[in-house]
Amino acid sequence: MLNSDVLSIPDCLVPERSYTLSRTIAGIQLVPGEGKQGRLGNVSQLRPGSLLDCCGDGYDARTVKVRCEGNFYFVFLQDLER
Repeated sequence: MLNSDVLSIPDCLVPERSYTLSRTIAGIQLVPGEGKQGRLGNVSQLRPGSLLDCCGDGYDARTVKVRCEGNFYFVFLQDLER
């Protein structure tokens, strides 16, 4: 079971760091639910040139929560570092 803080969707976002993708990567969408709580959605392809704003912890040490084009995703850190 995932921690409720991990699944929360921030109201106001001040990015910790931003990335511009140089290649396509996969992201697990965080779908809005009741209140600020989200749920895991589909796996999506995030396109090259997309701006990702890091905005929180991932669901494990290898992932991070990002915002891309108004939606939230979990992505692998190693995909951002390539």
